[in-house]
Amino acid sequence: MAGAALSIGVGALELSAALSRDAAVAELWVEVDLPGDDLATSEQLTTKRIDARKPMAGGLDLGYSLSVPVAAGSVAFEALREALASSQEEDADVRTKD
Repeated sequence: MAGAALSIGVGALELSAALSRDAAVAELWVEVDLPGDDLATSEQLTTKRIDARKPMAGGLDLGYSLSVPVAAGSVAFEALREALASSQEEDADVRTKD
């Protein structure tokens, strides 16, 4: 069986007005959760931390991308396939880019 790769990207995020005004929100980052422990390190799955108090036109740019190989037929491959095929967003909080 041929392998596959999972590509993950996070661009600009915009905070709600309430969060933008919240002094307790000083940093913003995203942590990606993947099935299995061997697809990527925790450092690879965490975006850079950015200052959430700095207003930026177009949102807070995380500029994050990662591509990880996933062996076809592996437990991780099957878990990702099921999550992407599910019509229930709460099944995995996975959304595809249209």
